[in-house]
Amino acid sequence: MSSSAPAVEALLESSLAKEAKASARRKSRGREWRILIIVLILNDLLMAGFAFRIAYWLRFELGVSVFEQEALSSRVYYERVVVVLTPIWLVIFAALGLYQRDHLLGGTDEYSRVLRGTSIGVLFVMIVGFLEPAVLIARGWVFLAWGITFL
Repeated sequence: MSSSAPAVEALLESSLAKEAKASARRKSRGREWRILIIVLILNDLLMAGFAFRIAYWLRFELGVSVFEQEALSSRVYYERVVVVLTPIWLVIFAALGLYQRDHLLGGTDEYSRVLRGTSIGVLFVMIVGFLEPAVLIARGWVFLAWGITFL
């Protein structure tokens, strides 16, 4: 006559081991999502600044005759504007849910949110320029920054 106790204990240990592995996997995935979101925020910060710089280059340094040549073109001034605008755009992106796990890697819905966020950012710049006459920002630069930031 043999006892079934070792078989029950083995089954219990196997079940506990599986549960521990699943728990570790969930923790690992949660950490991976947090890392992904942090990397996305840093990437958006850098890419928005880069997009603003490319817009400045296209608008002021390339010398395209389509744009009005008398606009304020101080590089230092626009660098200050970018330092203020970039975090504001990231806050807008966050408010639209671009850094929420449910909306990440969502295909066209995510692109729609990015376009909406960049458009709200441009609208913010226009409103500030309208309400505060001391803020002078070239419309061509804003338009270029909007398109490049979306891309």
